[in-house]
Amino acid sequence: AARNVLVRGRSAPLPLSGFTDTFVLFMAPPGEFSEAPVALASARKQMATTFLPYGLLYAGGEDDNGDLTDELLIYNVYTHEFQAGEALPQARARMAAASATNGLVYLFGGIGPTRTPVATTWRFDTNAPPAGTYSDVVNNPAFARADAEMAPLGNDQFLVTGSPLAVLDGPVATMVVLDGAPPSAAQ
Repeated sequence: AARNVLVRGRSAPLPLSGFTDTFVLFMAPPGEFSEAPVALASARKQMATTFLPYGLLYAGGEDDNGDLTDELLIYNVYTHEFQAGEALPQARARMAAASATNGLVYLFGGIGPTRTPVATTWRFDTNAPPAGTYSDVVNNPAFARADAEMAPLGNDQFLVTGSPLAVLDGPVATMVVLDGAPPSAAQ
């Protein structure tokens, strides 16, 4: 890319006081790119991703053979390693993912094994040993869609794009049509 900056990164905040774990800081030479210290085992596309306070979560997607995957990985920015999470309850691609409070992540929609849009929302608790746990939040076929986005509204509520526009309320475990949204609101 003809000397255009494609991506800039920085390390997560380092809690140095009272910090006893080992951490690794990866830095490319100034003004240059370097290969990341880890990589996915195989090519992936159509993965759900979201930021976590300590890294990035990757969920589902299609592998290099075009098969849906149920893999969930967390890239830890302190150790520069992937941590395997509990496998998704079902293989998915084209899901939406959003980080919430207290280590929770909401995973919504996408396409399932039949390659049709689904409406399931899962809550993934990154804190549950040994590799996280899932709980079903809501599954209303009226909200089935792939390629949606989720935008935080606060208090673990998220705007879900697509038609109809919806609001996911994680703590209450509901998804409702956004009040005042036109019935055919497009993504």
